[in-house]
Amino acid sequence: MRILYPTTLLCITFTLISCGSATYTPGEISRNSILDPPKQKTENEGFWQVDDSTTLYHFSQGDPDGTPVLLLHGGPAAPFSKPWPGLSEIDGYKFHYYHQRGSGESTIPFERFETNNFPQNVKALDDRLGMARLIEDVEKIRRILDTEKIILIGHSFGGFIATLYAIEFPERVQKMILIEPADMLSFPPSHGGMEQIKEWLTDEQKAEYEAYMKEYFNYRNFFKKSESELAELNSGYGKYYFQALENHFPGASSHPEEIESRTKNGGFAGHAPFFSLGRKYDHRELLHSVRAPVLVLHGKMDLFGPETGLEYVEYLPNGVYNEMENSSHFPFYEEPEEFSRLIELFLNKPKQEQ
Repeated sequence: MRILYPTTLLCITFTLISCGSATYTPGEISRNSILDPPKQKTENEGFWQVDDSTTLYHFSQGDPDGTPVLLLHGGPAAPFSKPWPGLSEIDGYKFHYYHQRGSGESTIPFERFETNNFPQNVKALDDRLGMARLIEDVEKIRRILDTEKIILIGHSFGGFIATLYAIEFPERVQKMILIEPADMLSFPPSHGGMEQIKEWLTDEQKAEYEAYMKEYFNYRNFFKKSESELAELNSGYGKYYFQALENHFPGASSHPEEIESRTKNGGFAGHAPFFSLGRKYDHRELLHSVRAPVLVLHGKMDLFGPETGLEYVEYLPNGVYNEMENSSHFPFYEEPEEFSRLIELFLNKPKQEQ
């Protein structure tokens, strides 16, 4: 039985106008977009100005003069507020974290929509928070960092953004690390998804989870909700993931550290990218254009199985897969020393040996 992914339910619920045709097609950004960022304001320290109305909050760790590495958080729109401990011991690199647009301390463009005009509101969402904007931001950050090629580390949904960026700009990627990359290379998706955790919940937890999911996918009233209401709703998913994880792998949950490290989830930004992708696509063959070395990491105790990570590696010409025995979805917290060792080994290995 195919397990429905969030975007499956989204497309079933949405109208054909909103979700039938993709507003983003890989390749369009590198061909058509204006990608020079505005001049950065010295008084705006801690923020990157990526367009006239959008700033992205960022912070860093590591060697101040080291090779830049850009980290893309997952979610969508679920940023971290502090560096990962698993990268703290790696020398020679400067790790840059940022909050994607519409989340955390970055620009939140909408607090509430004035009308319930669905097509009009979807267009506004896509214009400010859609998939193309997320990918453009990566290229603008590369230019702000003034590096010819960028090293990318993407976690979960951030791994999918990193992959689309590498498809758009293969010549601008030096190396890429995908940690539990999202099952979004094709749609309908190949593997599991958001409802997969239900299998490992107790009957009482399942009833609560089903009520939560019903409200999460209540798109009939989507644009009646505020940014803060949606952000609170989006944040609720983690509770059920960790309940299921603890039930299935007792003692495996990284839940205290993961929750502590989170900042404000995005509300509208947690849904906007899905509007961009359309209800039928397959980008897997496009991964053949990504020539940079790619490391895919998967936690053996993650409730989402290894199939997705292995699929990325299947289509990436220089992709390698590594499974971490004692990790679930957050190996940088669950096995920080082993995570650090694997990342350092990959970053420092000469390209011809990978």
